[in-house]
Parts: sequence; C-alpha cells; structure tokens
Amino acid sequence: PVQDIFLHQDKEMVPGWIYSFDGNFSLVYYEVENGLRPVAMARLPGKQGLLVLERFWSAATGNILRVRHLSPEVLLRSQQDPSDCVMVGSLLAELNNSQHNVDNFEGLAILPRAGAEDEDRIEFAIISDDNYSPRQRTLLFSFRVDVRLLPPATCTPITTLSTDQDVNQLGKKDGSTAQALALAMSIAFIVLGS
Repeated sequence: PVQDIFLHQDKEMVPGWIYSFDGNFSLVYYEVENGLRPVAMARLPGKQGLLVLERFWSAATGNILRVRHLSPEVLLRSQQDPSDCVMVGSLLAELNNSQHNVDNFEGLAILPRAGAEDEDRIEFAIISDDNYSPRQRTLLFSFRVDVRLLPPATCTPITTLSTDQDVNQLGKKDGSTAQALALAMSIAFIVLGS
C-alpha cells in the first residue's frame, strides 16, 4: 500500500498541492517529524500565511498536537521549486496529554477580529470530536497570537529531489498517476491569493 508519508534523505515528508487562481496545481512537500501528521490548515488574514495543525496519538504517549505557521514567502518558494524548499513550519504551540487537557484535535479555524485595535493579533481555535466514544471528548480551545511575533518558517533544500524519484518512491510509473494518487490521499489544498 502507498503511504502518504515517505522518506527522502532521512526526512519525513508529506506531499501536497498548492492551487493558484490561474488554475495551476503545484506539487509541494511539508516536513513532518516524530509521527505527527498535518490534519488541518487555515489561511491567516491578509498575506500572513497559514496555520497547520499536526496530530499524533499512541497508547504510550496519548495525544500530541502542534500548531505551526507557514509564511507566504515559504509557500511561494516551495511552489516555485519544491526541491529547493521542503516546507518546515515554525512551531507556535505544542500540547500533549502529560501537560495539558487535550484530546483528538482535528479542526482548525481562524476567528474574526474584534476590531481595528486587534489588527496585530489573530485568534484561532482548534476542536476535537468525541466520535460518539465515551473515551473521547469534544473540546474547543481558543488562542490569541500577536502576528508581529510569529516565528519565521523555513525551507529545507533537497538537492536530489526530482519528480521521477518521487513518483518511484510512491510506487507509481508516471506523473499523472502520482497526481491522482496524491489528490486521493489526505492532501491539503492551499489557496493562495488576496
């Protein structure tokens, strides 16, 4: 079976697509670590980039969540040359069962601003669903961040990355099959624009 996570030069990456309003899709890569996987994204107001919610669960550790920021510059650079820019989101928050009251968070939303005085702040929420299970809970957490303090996201270049290698690593022979496969997996669509 094809997995949505693959290794290249000891880096764990997930493939994704950026859709531009000119109708083009660009293959991009997002670096992940320690079993965490992206489960939700939300576009920040203006041109401040994206927030990404990552999640991991095991019986030994329970839930681990991270919220990361991707800057517009990193998104654009990744879109222009994915081999030169595997996206690495800057860490805003990490929550886990040993230190926080967390659950199976899988939703992320940017909340509307209260007014002009909040221009430099964003508020976002994450949500978990109990999935009709007595062992899970529905929780809603809200956070406020000063956008002037957002840490910069980075790119990790991979000098030998090519479409053929990626397609072979995904176990497919041609790019169109790999594109269809990537769309069928839990791939994030990122809409860039105004």
